[in-house]
Amino acid sequence: MGLSASAAATRNPSYEIMDNRCGRKKSKYNSLFINAGGERINFQQIVFDEDNSTLLTTLYENSKTPWAYSCLGEFDSSTNSANYIQNVTAGTSVPELYLKARLCPQSLTYYGFCLHNGHYNVELHFAEIVFAKDKDYSSLGKRVFDIYIQGNRERRDFNIKKITRNTPNIKTIENFPDINVDDNLLEIRLFWAGKGSIFYPLDLNGPLVSAISVTRNIKPLPIAWIVVASVLTAILLLVLVLAFMWRMGYLGDRDLRVTKVVLRGHSYTIKQVKDATGNFSPANRIGNGRFGMIYKAQLPDQTVAVTKLSFESNKDQIGTEVYALKQLKHDNLVELLDVYSKKDLHLLIYEYMEKGSLKQVLFGYTLAPECATRKAITDKADVYSYGVLLLEIVSGKSNLKTEENQGNDYLLNKACVLHSEQMLLNLVDTNLCGDYDKKQALKILDLAIKCINLSPTLRPTMLEIVSELEQISNVNAPSLSA
Repeated sequence: MGLSASAAATRNPSYEIMDNRCGRKKSKYNSLFINAGGERINFQQIVFDEDNSTLLTTLYENSKTPWAYSCLGEFDSSTNSANYIQNVTAGTSVPELYLKARLCPQSLTYYGFCLHNGHYNVELHFAEIVFAKDKDYSSLGKRVFDIYIQGNRERRDFNIKKITRNTPNIKTIENFPDINVDDNLLEIRLFWAGKGSIFYPLDLNGPLVSAISVTRNIKPLPIAWIVVASVLTAILLLVLVLAFMWRMGYLGDRDLRVTKVVLRGHSYTIKQVKDATGNFSPANRIGNGRFGMIYKAQLPDQTVAVTKLSFESNKDQIGTEVYALKQLKHDNLVELLDVYSKKDLHLLIYEYMEKGSLKQVLFGYTLAPECATRKAITDKADVYSYGVLLLEIVSGKSNLKTEENQGNDYLLNKACVLHSEQMLLNLVDTNLCGDYDKKQALKILDLAIKCINLSPTLRPTMLEIVSELEQISNVNAPSLSA
């Protein structure tokens, strides 16, 4: 009950000091460093405030520092104010921060003002520099007190010499890593409960502390948030740039004449690219991709393929496609040369394939799942595409097309469902009318299922695929030749 009464008597003035010191903006500081009993010093690249007042007052504050202390109780043997600050014995070697300490007869409380609310790491520095002399037998003394932080007893019967194995003048640090501050005020109280030595001359047996360190725990952002912030920043920057271009009037044909793309080392304006397609003439149309029509563009030095994106295209899918094609450099993949996106005209410019349909090269096979999630791309992406190709050959259907009255029943989904039901042969092209080797067909379909596994590491290698195909065909041409 005595401790509660003491706390009530000293806490209210501390709030008054904080209100006067902090004003309306109560959050000002993220840290606090006090050299208890000593002068202002720079210790290990940290500046500790001086705390060397010997005034006999129950609550001491310095208008230049964001903290105050309260010292309660009286020494029975002396009224000398110098007893409140203790010095290390001459000739004893201790770190500079531990040369002096503040001591109080019964209760020593420090208040930290104007702190940002949050979680803090509190370190209390101790060294027994009073009960340390063999000559006057003071080294036999024992100092025992309790440590309260934010009203909670964090240490009971704390004994400095017990921590340092009964060796005086040895520093020790008590760490409290997760102290919550929710009202901008931190309270650290050292309280002597009548334990330890009580008959030593001058009764210097109360709580003692050498220094106090308080730092805020600021947790680093998770990587996912950093990525999100980076993407949002990039998007915001793009929006600002586009808004600036709009306000400056860089629109219409003028923008097309000014904006350039670099295609295999040659520079062209967007108007040149557009004119090379015959202003997207149906005569130059060479395919219909997932995101829009594909046109042949005959430029002065080369021929390229241009996809004019439709307004209905899924922007997220387009972004994933662009990212994947920019990251991938492979002989079997068409190269994305450049991208143009302004107002109502959005273009993807690819290398032109002289042989075959560009649609089949660009959009004939699905990109692997790791491309869509923008993970690292390996040769296993080719294995995935090959598995899709096997399914298309055996079924006679395209994975990118849906059958009438089947909605979104894509080929891959159907294959996985039939595999789980052990009915894979239902996937075989019905045009064969059952005239095929069912064992070979089932083995090829099983191989395709392995190739389209969502986990790249579980897919077979191309060498393993070739080996299994050879076993299926017995080194002869496969009987399944549709």
